[in-house]
Amino acid sequence: MEQTSRESTITNRTQFSGQAGEEAEVYAVIEGINDAFRAKDLEKIMSFYAEDMVAFDIMPPLEFNGKQAYREAWKMGLDGMREIGPFEDTHRRVFVSGDLAVLHCLCHMTGTLKKDEKKIDMWSRYTGVMRRIEGKWLISHEQISVPIEMESEKPLWNLKPEAGLVH
Repeated sequence: MEQTSRESTITNRTQFSGQAGEEAEVYAVIEGINDAFRAKDLEKIMSFYAEDMVAFDIMPPLEFNGKQAYREAWKMGLDGMREIGPFEDTHRRVFVSGDLAVLHCLCHMTGTLKKDEKKIDMWSRYTGVMRRIEGKWLISHEQISVPIEMESEKPLWNLKPEAGLVH
């Protein structure tokens, strides 16, 4: 069986508007979830996930199974933020084949935590797998990770994309 795959690269949110077809639909999912996150709109965030989704997030547990389990994690995360500053992603690449899409990017999040008023400014890595279900792209799997410093085993929250290494 021959698969056709299209690849697109994007570095800011205005560029995706020029994409055609399925790539634009996949980018619209990520834009929608980013906008809902900045607005702290839990219902809108959850509308982008398939019921049987699985997530590997930076917070425990190792695996979230199902939309309801992940909803609780999102709720806890949103409730823990006093403010969400600029949230953006960059270096997006999407691959679409039939009713399956894979997207990866780097995410930059800033804000203030409620518990101690600590300012956060962090980069992470995101990979999302989407399926077109009844004509709508929904996130079926996502993985969010942060590199660690191997000797201390501590997360490296302050890394930034290196020029020339990513698109």
